[in-house]
Amino acid sequence: MTAYQTRRSPAATGLRDRTHNTTRAYSTPADAGLLLARLEGVHRAGKGWRACCPAHGSKSASLSIVEGDAGMVLVRCHAGCTAQAIAEAVGLTLADLCPRRDADHRTGSRNAADVALIVASARRRREAEERQRHAEAAGRALALWEGASEASASHPYLRTKRVAPYGIREVGGWLLIPICDTAGALWNVQRIGIGGCKLFERGARIRGLFHLIGTPVADVLCIAEGYATGASVHAATGYPVAVAFNAGNLEPVAINLRASYPTARIVICADNDTATAERIGRNPGMEAATAAARAVGGLLAVPHFGMEAAA
Repeated sequence: MTAYQTRRSPAATGLRDRTHNTTRAYSTPADAGLLLARLEGVHRAGKGWRACCPAHGSKSASLSIVEGDAGMVLVRCHAGCTAQAIAEAVGLTLADLCPRRDADHRTGSRNAADVALIVASARRRREAEERQRHAEAAGRALALWEGASEASASHPYLRTKRVAPYGIREVGGWLLIPICDTAGALWNVQRIGIGGCKLFERGARIRGLFHLIGTPVADVLCIAEGYATGASVHAATGYPVAVAFNAGNLEPVAINLRASYPTARIVICADNDTATAERIGRNPGMEAATAAARAVGGLLAVPHFGMEAAA
């Protein structure tokens, strides 16, 4: 699996880039277990494996790993990621996947059960490390939150967006938006600068977490991407609004809130990314909001805000 190798091994036949008609498989008699142990979604596929490609963050099994003759390991991302990018994304280098002299270390000597044990062990290790990172980041976020004061309505960002401060704080010119779970525990904060720069605590949780504007939740619960959009929806409707912070988090937040409020009518307030749609031919905000609404049997709403009030 070397990025500089141009000779194609016989085992690479069929792993061909459909667009450019060139092979994007890289091979070496290396230990595939080292790579498999660090991948997500690993499962058997024919004579090899499929997994999620760590280089471009896909949730689909777009990565093929195949064993060829004499322990050759062929890796191909169907989205076109290089072997070097794949290795670096899981904390390896191409040198880590170079041939080993001891043939007993080759993946070819392992059966499916061995690989499954390796993958399961690595997953447990990653999960433990992730829990530790999340706990440390939550501690930093809590310290930052507790050292801040109540946000002023005169903060330049709030004035520009024409929204009020709902349960948020500020410190050193930065607005702090708390990011909590359904039990109300704070895991992260979003910092918003005077000019609209947005930052999160490094290594902190965000998936499935939110900031709730307005309580208590009764018949209707709205979910929006950004704080400004959420604050605008709340001001206009009086309904409680959960801020999910990004399009990809709409569905996880909706699912968590549906579990907490099974009878509430959930309304997903989409960001209508028309400019993005014109540029790339698809509307990520509408797509994510539609998927979230479907996941929880909710309603889809597309608020019509002016440019200055967009999230």
